[in-house]
Amino acid sequence: MTIRVQRRVPAPLLTVWEAWLNLSQWPSWAPGVRQVELDWTGDPLPGGTARLRTVTGWRRYEVTALKPPDTWTWRRRLGPWTVTSHHQLQDRGDSTTEAAILVSFEGPAETVVEALARLGLRPALTRRLVALADLFREGGAGTV
Repeated sequence: MTIRVQRRVPAPLLTVWEAWLNLSQWPSWAPGVRQVELDWTGDPLPGGTARLRTVTGWRRYEVTALKPPDTWTWRRRLGPWTVTSHHQLQDRGDSTTEAAILVSFEGPAETVVEALARLGLRPALTRRLVALADLFREGGAGTV
């Protein structure tokens, strides 16, 4: 099962890439992210781990793929399930970028996880992409 959300961001791809990969700044703009702890400095590398404190507690993620400047993937364990989040950017050619997050679940009773995820995950991911886009709207900070 995969959930996909996407949003047009009013900024060039490289600018959005830099903001999205600057995880230490996520608490300043990403809804639900309260604190971030990283085991790297600079850009993440495959094998690197991040801990995010969200409204529901701490979550540990491992970076599994990084292809600058448009895709990165991380995964985490959620009980018996593996949750993979794939982040994609696409240059729209008009100084805007299409940002997408694809989240997939693997494990037992995937249909139960699907139902739960659809209730809360899609709106949460959508809020995160809206907040990313808002960084670059008129009057926004433009950089993080």
